[in-house]
Amino acid sequence: MNILISVNKTYVDKVQTMLLSLSLNVKEMVTVYLMNHSLREKDVLRLKKYLKEKCNFNLIEIDVKKTSLDDLPIYLHFSIEAIYRLLAQFLLPKTVDRVLWLDADIIILNDITEFYYQDFEEKLLIVCADVNHDREDVHKIKQAMKISQEHTYFNSGVSLFNLTKLRAETTEEEIVEVCNRMKDKVMYVDQDILNYLYQFKVKYENPKKYNYQLTNDNFIEEKDLADICILHYSGPRKPWDYKYINKTSKHYWNIKIKQGYILEYLKTMSFSLVYRGLKKIKRTIFK
Repeated sequence: MNILISVNKTYVDKVQTMLLSLSLNVKEMVTVYLMNHSLREKDVLRLKKYLKEKCNFNLIEIDVKKTSLDDLPIYLHFSIEAIYRLLAQFLLPKTVDRVLWLDADIIILNDITEFYYQDFEEKLLIVCADVNHDREDVHKIKQAMKISQEHTYFNSGVSLFNLTKLRAETTEEEIVEVCNRMKDKVMYVDQDILNYLYQFKVKYENPKKYNYQLTNDNFIEEKDLADICILHYSGPRKPWDYKYINKTSKHYWNIKIKQGYILEYLKTMSFSLVYRGLKKIKRTIFK
């Protein structure tokens, strides 16, 4: 199984948590490809050691300190690391025929082997519809970028790439040209561009199973929980932020505790209790 990641120093610990959760739910050998732009050598070595000792995963670093996308102004507004999946088919070894991109704010709850090895059915990617694909701002993005309104906008946080077919049907020059042409129209940058490039060329999977997105409400229906394989904290309310601790945060913290972060857990829970208490007092005073 091939996994693709790209993170800066801020998200190294988050991606370690995500990958540990993966290791607890797959039985085969996993190779993790790290597209590295900003991590120092010692950070990469530390991550490699962690993955070998805690997950029994191999880590292969792909140096992306200089690519054909480096001069795009969209980097000024979004993390540069997220952009590199656009060039995955050209940056990864040609011997790699498929790879699964996973965002760092994900927790694996069940085995994803069936998802990973499914037939592409001649499609370029396998994805899940975005939880907000019918929202007005998404319709505006599609209109601005001339993405067909018939296309179901997908979330790119879980993307299975058909690298063999992508290499045959796309060029690096085409992708760079689209990025330059669309740079003033995108809102979610690489996700928008992936939707533009591959509209009607993707296979959709069940989002409640393989990309269960927690957005602003951060709520999981009890009937869905047993079937979720990939839990995605895709909204701004992250489970490590004490201001947004709730019942769904436990899935993240269960893995963090396995990593040995019990003191961080207790600290975060304490801050959360104080924060909620102060909010309650404020509402009482000013109601």
